[in-house]
Amino acid sequence: MVKRMILPQLTLALALASPALAGQPERETRKQEEPKVKQAMEDGKKACGCAPEIKVDWDSYKSSSDMGSISSAAEGVSQALKELCTDGDNKKAICKGLKSTTITIHFKTGSEFEDKGKTVVCGTDGSSFCSSGQFRQIFEKW
Repeated sequence: MVKRMILPQLTLALALASPALAGQPERETRKQEEPKVKQAMEDGKKACGCAPEIKVDWDSYKSSSDMGSISSAAEGVSQALKELCTDGDNKKAICKGLKSTTITIHFKTGSEFEDKGKTVVCGTDGSSFCSSGQFRQIFEKW
């Protein structure tokens, strides 16, 4: 009876802990992607005078091959900002919108894009990501 109780508890503990236990390939890919996300935020700041808040839910990515589109999504944010921040009025409106908005990038098979008010959710996988056109549609509302 003790064996039967320990095994399910151990299985549950491993299942809950597994996202935090990234392997070598995932850690290496994260090291490569993080500076690209940071650069996209800096490029957005150069274009508009304010930086978008981009958060990546690293634990949602189970393999390094799923992480390949993270920086592409972040670059989509900066590209949309470069296209829209063409004058003082646009910069002011977009910075006001960005001040109260977080862009969250996470793993989602087949991609996902949703405006949830104060959060813009962008789901990526190894081959799908949110484009500058999708981000532009949100930013144009401001």
